[in-house]
Amino acid sequence: MMSTERVFFKSLPDNLKLEGVISYPSKDVNELPGAIVLHPHPYFGGSMNNNVVDAFCEELVQNNMIAFKFNCRGVGRSEGDLPLEKQAIEDTISALNYFETIENLNKNKIFFVGYSWGSKTGLEAIHDEPRIKVLVGISPPIGMFSFDFLKSSKKPKILTLGNFDQLISKDLLLSFYDKLQPPKELILFDTDHFYVGVEKAVTERTLELVKKLL
Repeated sequence: MMSTERVFFKSLPDNLKLEGVISYPSKDVNELPGAIVLHPHPYFGGSMNNNVVDAFCEELVQNNMIAFKFNCRGVGRSEGDLPLEKQAIEDTISALNYFETIENLNKNKIFFVGYSWGSKTGLEAIHDEPRIKVLVGISPPIGMFSFDFLKSSKKPKILTLGNFDQLISKDLLLSFYDKLQPPKELILFDTDHFYVGVEKAVTERTLELVKKLL
């Protein structure tokens, strides 16, 4: 049975209080894998209460994993102003530091899921972080931001894209994907950038691959 807990933690170095939600399949089971899930761009209304973020958290719990979603500064009940890229990176690292303190978590099986803008700032924050074992980017906004930092990463990487994405060029993403080091996977879905109605298919397929890589 799923257990959900709203938490607050500090983002350093600014000492801001950030809001998060941790979902467990059971708080009585130790050594469970877990993931941090980061929301899309807050300047366009992105928050942890997003259809893709929520779908991943639900699927994580159904797969006997712990899910941790959080709001970057200035979003929801998180303190501060809306973040610049550097600040969002700091918030992500702070979220990882907090997540590691969860007693039920298997600290050797932590991975990251970022959706849209969340894949840019989150993956940049933790792409070379030894505590993170698998990197997942859902519709990474190639062409809007530089993802060159990911080219040197030897960690397992999973990227997804909708064939009808209004914001991201499929050709650009395919070209970028070719430059990534293995292990890597690219999953295409017949949907647009927002995944409405196909959230379950996206999360199931992505976590199926993650479980093989952890």
